[in-house]
Amino acid sequence: MNQDNTSEVLGEKLKRLEEAWFDAERKLQELQRFTYSGLWEHDWVANKVWMSAELYRLYKIEESNDLIKDQGVLPFIHPDDREMVRHRYLDAIREKKPYRLTHRAVLPDGEIKYMEQICETEYDDNGKPLFTVGITQDITDKHTLFLNLYDSEFKFRDLLLKAPIPYQSLNEKGSFLFVNEALSELLGYSYKQLIGEPFTMVWLEEEIAQFTSKFEVLLSNGSIVCEVPLKRADGLVKQVVLAGRAVQNIETNQLQTHCMLFDITDRKKVEQELLLTRKLLQEINSEESRTIHKQLEQLLNDINDFIPAISGLENSETWVELFNQCKLDLISASKVMNENDSSVNVD
Repeated sequence: MNQDNTSEVLGEKLKRLEEAWFDAERKLQELQRFTYSGLWEHDWVANKVWMSAELYRLYKIEESNDLIKDQGVLPFIHPDDREMVRHRYLDAIREKKPYRLTHRAVLPDGEIKYMEQICETEYDDNGKPLFTVGITQDITDKHTLFLNLYDSEFKFRDLLLKAPIPYQSLNEKGSFLFVNEALSELLGYSYKQLIGEPFTMVWLEEEIAQFTSKFEVLLSNGSIVCEVPLKRADGLVKQVVLAGRAVQNIETNQLQTHCMLFDITDRKKVEQELLLTRKLLQEINSEESRTIHKQLEQLLNDINDFIPAISGLENSETWVELFNQCKLDLISASKVMNENDSSVNVD
């Protein structure tokens, strides 16, 4: 192969290498743009900083800015975060530890963004840093979403905590994950005394077997509504209606319950008192009915005994007719009493 052919082959290879280089650089730039990130390098020997074009764009800084070459983006870090970032960065270099940190940045137009820094450092044989290569990603949208979600969750938990209806959440083993103030007041235990403890701690001993079956129904069916007696810390028993649902926790991938408890203790007492009162009234009515029946029978007997005694007296026929009418009225009254007695029904 002559020299001309060799030069032509080398030129062709060089051209392909250049094309591959530009193609890789183009893809790297697209990747940075799509991921809102930029590359940087800190040369410790020359004490110079290099930043990719995309990183300049993220910080809205001109590439001709000489301040970047000496200090990097440190001047654009939020004043309240600047010292923390500098110390954490230098500590990571000195201790040869991984560096990953989120901080706020103040852009030239005053806009505040959240940036995440990740970098690695190469050292010489004596342990001195040679250069640090890092990537900075704009996570403002993600961080804002996280803050909004955190704020929403905080408000929801606060609302749930102070809700007037007792609420509890149990894990799949039946232990308390969360309780609100109303539930603590209902059971007479503080939040700390309940969290992590089994729900059976407030069940009557003779009812614990029922808890196991009811809890299995809740986990398998996904919901339950039942009436249970619960024992307070002071020993008093509360009758409650428990309405619960079982759902999959996205974070732990485990089942947990969400239950509302409605105190029906007073209602049950009233119902019991009404039942006793109705039974008592029935007994009173029955006793009165028996007494009245006896009185009616006695009156009828007296009339029957009195009719022969007035026979032969003046106007006896008129008197007999009147007494017979009284007998009919008494018999009618007795029938009405019997019908009233048979209609009495106690639930």
